Amino acid sequence: MKNNAAENIKYLFFDVDDTLFDFRKCGTAAIRNGFEKFGLKYDENVPDIFFEINRGFWKRIEKGEITRDYLSAHRFDAVFAALGIEFDGPVFEEEFRRGIYSSCEEVEGAVETVKTLSEKYPLFVASNSYYDQQYNRLRLAGIEGCFRGIFVSEDIGYAKPSQEFFTAALKKAGVKNPSEAMMIGDSPDADITGACSVGMRTCWLNAAGGSDK
Repeated sequence: MKNNAAENIKYLFFDVDDTLFDFRKCGTAAIRNGFEKFGLKYDENVPDIFFEINRGFWKRIEKGEITRDYLSAHRFDAVFAALGIEFDGPVFEEEFRRGIYSSCEEVEGAVETVKTLSEKYPLFVASNSYYDQQYNRLRLAGIEGCFRGIFVSEDIGYAKPSQEFFTAALKKAGVKNPSEAMMIGDSPDADITGACSVGMRTCWLNAAGGSDK
């Protein structure tokens, strides 16, 4: 019997970091450049410490325990404390975000895939990050025109994986039947569990090859 599941999908929603753009490459470059600018001692362990701490902050955001403003105010304070470096975390946060704003190191094949899919499906972005940041990165990669809408938590008022986020994103995209929409992302919690909770189809980008991120 023929499976028509894929034929029923009419809308595609994409996460950005670690789905379209390689956040580890982008983040590592932004951190290295920031350390150089401020004259801080940098070694190859610095990114690992940052990404571990950053992952913990984002997990707390996804659980509704903290806000993105809290992350911005405290993330690099936690990183510098772990590194034993005395420096102003929020100052470095601003420099880091400037670096991410202008970074678009793609996940292999992502740009070509987006361009191809945009010829067949309406595409949308669903991200917990900042609108201006994500739009600029899509622009730098030459794919901002492939997306009909960019939906971010700061505008919607809720973060992934909440049902409120996905419900609002679907409504803004004009999707009446969630089962006709697919969420594509790297996070089993924020992207996959969240989208499933409102009846969307999902595609987990499991780049690490494990059972979880």
